[in-house]
Amino acid sequence: MKTLQPALGLAYEELLKSEQVKLLYAAMPMALLATLVNAMILVAVLWDVTEQLSLSIWFASIVSVMLARFALTMAYNRAKPAPSQTKSWEQYFTIASIATGITWGSTSLFLFPEHSAMHQVFIAFVVGGMCAGSVTSLSPLLIPVFSFCILALAPLIVRFFTLDSDINNAMGVMLVLFLVMVSTSALRIYRNISQNIELRIQSERQEEIILAKMIEHEELEEQLLQSQKMEAIGSLVGGIAHEFNNMLAGMTGNLFLAKKEIADFPHVIKKLDNVETLSFKASAMIKKLLIFARKDAIEKKPFDLTSFINDISNLNAASIPKNIAFQTQLCSDRLVVNGDATQLQQILINLLNNASDAVENRQNPTVSLSLEAMEADKKFISNHPDIESSSLVRLIVKDNGCGISSSDKEHIFEPFFTTKEIGQGTGLGLSMAYGAIQNLGGLIEVESTLGQGSSFHIYLPRIKEEVIASSSVERLETCLGKDELILLVDDNLDIRTTSREVLESLNYRVMEASDGLQAIDIFSANHNDIALILMDVVMPKMGGVQAAACIEETDPNSKIIFASGYDKNNNLKNEMPSEEYPILSKPYNIAILSQMIRDQLD
Repeated sequence: MKTLQPALGLAYEELLKSEQVKLLYAAMPMALLATLVNAMILVAVLWDVTEQLSLSIWFASIVSVMLARFALTMAYNRAKPAPSQTKSWEQYFTIASIATGITWGSTSLFLFPEHSAMHQVFIAFVVGGMCAGSVTSLSPLLIPVFSFCILALAPLIVRFFTLDSDINNAMGVMLVLFLVMVSTSALRIYRNISQNIELRIQSERQEEIILAKMIEHEELEEQLLQSQKMEAIGSLVGGIAHEFNNMLAGMTGNLFLAKKEIADFPHVIKKLDNVETLSFKASAMIKKLLIFARKDAIEKKPFDLTSFINDISNLNAASIPKNIAFQTQLCSDRLVVNGDATQLQQILINLLNNASDAVENRQNPTVSLSLEAMEADKKFISNHPDIESSSLVRLIVKDNGCGISSSDKEHIFEPFFTTKEIGQGTGLGLSMAYGAIQNLGGLIEVESTLGQGSSFHIYLPRIKEEVIASSSVERLETCLGKDELILLVDDNLDIRTTSREVLESLNYRVMEASDGLQAIDIFSANHNDIALILMDVVMPKMGGVQAAACIEETDPNSKIIFASGYDKNNNLKNEMPSEEYPILSKPYNIAILSQMIRDQLD
């Protein structure tokens, strides 16, 4: 990848490498947790079909490598190496990644059940899942992610091919394709991360120049820097969301099919249900990151904040330890805001938890929560020109804890900044709250004095909406088809294959197209038979929206459902022709897909 500042020389390269290594070690705790959980699941599933001594030895090896990686992370965090000292820590991490890849690769040598195809597929699924997960945690550098994925998957691929059966050969080919796909995604994410770091470094250096020349504009420059950092991280998250959602869509589709194939194994179905639930949670987490990075829009609904906080007062109190006095002061007026109640509750719990940590070692520790209406004066509006209304709701979380230093106060809303001990904070809570509240048209501020406590002020626009929207309960029954013909259009072969099998299992006939041009040709030749088109939006040669327009010229009554791994509120907001078209976000629940198809056809 072409660097932004090649003329800066060795010091710049060392700084870039240092930031990449920091990201690797920061992601280590979650990676270790994922390793432990997957290893335990694998042992539990294979306990009755594989030699238990081999399982025990393998699990002990996994735990040993995990402990070594944990010790390495602790040593790195204690050392806090300078950029010039990063090289050795990079080598240690690479060795740990290789060792981890070898242990997972050894599953094909010691744990492979040759007489149980179902358990063979399960091993492939777990090892493949570890490789897919490593893409996000190891991609800041290429050698660790490539060495782990190759060492973990290559022995398994060889083992499937050596069994020399059609099914095993097919599994081997699928794993080879999966390895290529994971490697491609890792390379793309590596490039995005490197560019993001370069942008941040460049931004920080530009800040020094600007602040030196224009000290009187210090506050404006700090806001600009914050916006640039948030935008850089937003670009990174938005770039990987599509790839991640496509992988999850393939996983959830195959899980649906796998559960139908093994209906006589309820204990396995339960485990697959757990995996499916985790897949949708992963997709929800990506959506939250997109919201945080202002790359996606939350679903705003009017709701009474006063009533809402009263209703959840027990939950708020439960988040505060019993030794801390918790005080509430809520106005009795109905204060209606436009937003997401669940998201606001998450922000509130995060602030209360931070306040509890701040008063941990104080005498008479106290945390308070207050809610009041507020009319912004001219000074407030002048200081906050982006606020959407002068009629506001102010939510205050206050503590008498340790307070925040002036230097730390400038950075508390930055991603990954934390003053907590290692393992006690991610540095994302306040930055996510910052992005979420901005999306609601509000703002968050902090007042703090070191040693005297802190108070966080959240300002949200107040509305006069009287009708409070109610949420509908989603139906989850799978609807079967009536042998109708569906044209499936997607440029991703894996998703087409999986989606075809899913649709056929729902009693539909399926024709496939890999891009918009091919879809037009197939529809023109078969428009009397095709009942519905399931169309990806972003494709090479011709996208789904353009293809739909051409298809409607042939048949104005054609029925089309769009599906996409991009977020429709950002990437697709200028492509969707109107709101009359239903759109599914990948990965989608099969029951919801089946209901949407029946709604269109019936």
